[in-house]
Amino acid sequence: MAGVPPQQMFPPCTAFDRKRCLAAGPLDVVALAVKAAIERGADGPLLIFSDISGRVVDVDTRGSQKQFLARLARSHGLAAAPEGGSEAAQQE
Repeated sequence: MAGVPPQQMFPPCTAFDRKRCLAAGPLDVVALAVKAAIERGADGPLLIFSDISGRVVDVDTRGSQKQFLARLARSHGLAAAPEGGSEAAQQE
């Protein structure tokens, strides 16, 4: 994410749908993939793990994509999520 200040970056994470890797990358990208999987009716369990600590990351997937990303940014101490998520999220 060239040109994005460090305080605007989400931590790296990996999400799984059961044993299958669903997504890996910045938390906003991974969380959007989890939100999409839930909306498609994934059986789960869907789990997001921090690539730094290995701990489960809890996200609230309710609301529109914009509401979701704003809430995610606030919960991780970021001023605001980039519109539509990170550059990688926009490319998917």
